[in-house]
Amino acid sequence: MRQHVTPQELDEHFTVLPQEHTLLIQKSAAHRLGCAILLKCLQWEGRFPATWHDVPREAIQHLADHLGVPVDSSRQYDLQGRLARYHKEQIRHWTGFRPGTITDAEAIKAWVCTHTRIDEVTVPQLLSRLTHRYQQLKIELPTPQRLERLAHSALQTGEEQFLTTLAQALSPETRVLIDAMLTETSAFLSLTELKADPGGQSLDTLLTEVEKLQQLQRLTLPHDLLNPAWSIKWESMRRNALTRHFSPISNVSRARPHCCSGWQPHLWRSPRAG
Repeated sequence: MRQHVTPQELDEHFTVLPQEHTLLIQKSAAHRLGCAILLKCLQWEGRFPATWHDVPREAIQHLADHLGVPVDSSRQYDLQGRLARYHKEQIRHWTGFRPGTITDAEAIKAWVCTHTRIDEVTVPQLLSRLTHRYQQLKIELPTPQRLERLAHSALQTGEEQFLTTLAQALSPETRVLIDAMLTETSAFLSLTELKADPGGQSLDTLLTEVEKLQQLQRLTLPHDLLNPAWSIKWESMRRNALTRHFSPISNVSRARPHCCSGWQPHLWRSPRAG
């Protein structure tokens, strides 16, 4: 739990509402404060605090002042004790929250993966969406460590789902060409050859680079599916591609203008060009 809260957050999230006082009646000072802390932390963060160190000191002081009990009475309340467990059950009944299960975690992960675009698949974004979904369903959040592991699992699942969808969207001709590029003995340039540095500036270098571009142009890719995936890394990849492929070509063309008379720049197009 975040250890600093603003005065506005204290008023909005750590003030016991009139209807909530029914949970605190007939309880001692320490029990009222402990129960109020459990209630407000669940409402604010979506989980009960494991220890008093998980609760912001400002929140403890604010609730103690609001309830008119000594702040030191919190020391008499064990957040993991038998009485606290009983109070948690009362709070769950009052709020409609329930403990989460492994089945819940898998279902929430699947929902988040389905409703997240590939360019939004980052751990911070997934953590936020997982948290929101838990709270939306009124299911108690797992521990921060388990939630982060769930986000990393969702990241892997999201990427795998995207790659599966992408593979299914490729035309048969493109699949054959990609398979051929992954085979070193193919009649086409292999992936290793496509990624190789151009080498020294010469006519042979120019012709090899043009052959690479022509082969890549034969790939029919689903641009509507790829556009979101390109949005994050496209600019840096584009700069690298321009530096890698066009610098030696432009240098050779300046040295030997006649050797490039048949080359047309439209052979290489970005994914955005369609």
